[in-house]
Amino acid sequence: MKEYYEEVTMNFLNKICSFFRNQDCQLSRPPLGPISSLALTNVNYLINDPTTPNLRSQIPFPPIPKLLPFRVRGESSEESSNCHITVATGIKATQEARSDNPIKKWASGRSIEIIPKAKKGLNAYYNRRQLVFFYDHHPKTRKMVFAANSSDVVAHELGHALLDAQRPDFWSVQAPEIWAFHEAYADITAMYQLMQHDKALEHALQETKNDLRKSNVISRLAEEMGNAIYHLTRGQGGRKPEALRDAINNFKWAPPNKLPKSAPDNRLASECHSYGRVFLGAWYDILVKFFEYEKSNQTKSIVALKKARDQAFKYLVKGVILAPRVPRYHNAVAKSMLMVAEQPYEKIMNVVFRKRRIITPKIKMLSTNKRKAREILATADKLERLENGAIARMLSKKTIKLANFVPEGFVSALTVDNKNLADLEIEVANESSYEFDRDGNLTDEHKSSMTNIVDEARLCALMIQKDNSFSSKKEKMWSVQKGKLMRMFIE
Repeated sequence: MKEYYEEVTMNFLNKICSFFRNQDCQLSRPPLGPISSLALTNVNYLINDPTTPNLRSQIPFPPIPKLLPFRVRGESSEESSNCHITVATGIKATQEARSDNPIKKWASGRSIEIIPKAKKGLNAYYNRRQLVFFYDHHPKTRKMVFAANSSDVVAHELGHALLDAQRPDFWSVQAPEIWAFHEAYADITAMYQLMQHDKALEHALQETKNDLRKSNVISRLAEEMGNAIYHLTRGQGGRKPEALRDAINNFKWAPPNKLPKSAPDNRLASECHSYGRVFLGAWYDILVKFFEYEKSNQTKSIVALKKARDQAFKYLVKGVILAPRVPRYHNAVAKSMLMVAEQPYEKIMNVVFRKRRIITPKIKMLSTNKRKAREILATADKLERLENGAIARMLSKKTIKLANFVPEGFVSALTVDNKNLADLEIEVANESSYEFDRDGNLTDEHKSSMTNIVDEARLCALMIQKDNSFSSKKEKMWSVQKGKLMRMFIE
């Protein structure tokens, strides 16, 4: 009799599932059945991570978006439901920020799989097919730490996937600033996803007494995992016990080749997670200044924070689409953000980007030659006409071999896993773009010399060699496919 009722129930749920699949959404499908019972109920969702147990909320189990489908692998558990809700919330928020031009598909072109409990470790990664999360015991408390139970960690990996969907041309390119921007964008996505929950906004405002310049639940990223790694490393390397990273910092832009390849956490290095904190800190500064501006207009604190959140992220995603793939990408994306911004937001961002040395003041107008301007506009691969003018982008996919550009003695130093990276075809950041004012005058350009492009690519090869992150067997972050250096995953 029990089996009979279970069969009847499952048939009923299957019919419901079929109905929804014929509509504009899909429902989550676990591996052992067509539909999870969670899809019909509210879920006790962990908004941040176990370090803030008061930040829980009963949330309706969200449908899977039609344009960016995903599937959570594994049994029904807190980890799997947390993954589902975080990913669905992050996708929805990003698509709303891009409402005039939503993301159509993942970089892989198909549904991605989410693995909440892959294997032991304190890590997570995205590999174009999957979001993969690890778990391990906390070195001090001995409690199990699940990366999937941190919305920051889950949304960070989702951020990599969403940026990859918007700019798949970044995936294997050899340019330190683009590597770093990938990390910054992932962290910003984590903060933006968290800020979709009113409880998190209220918590941050109460925690700081409306002074978001102070460290808070929004600025701190991956608190539980960061604390576990802090105790695992015994605080070495300048780590702090509060979080894996904090968006509040004073780091300023510097050429990556002038920075050490690695450094303690309290110093800036060219390593992508470290270097990404420059743009991460700048974006958080913009968020805070937008909030303070909105608050000065007698707007309620939580309403002001929501407005600031949406404006800051909207300009970011628009800038990401418009900026060319160049070695100085931070500069390019910052200037694209300024081009699309209205006042007073453009002025606020300009101050922040200059203070961080991401952009420098323009010295003079580049050209008033209307004929030259028309030629650029006519030959552009992508042209975006804006209220303030226009951006013309010249697309280019170029590969080089470092062996053709660097001295022979230096080439031999790039051998990893018995493979000489200098002999592989590598993608380089060699696009260009041009900015025009309302009158059609050329006001700015973004392009790089071949010397600069090669220098940045060589620095990337050195970092791959130093970290031993290359393997011909595709088991590490970088591998080789048909003689070309390709990224396998990003953490």
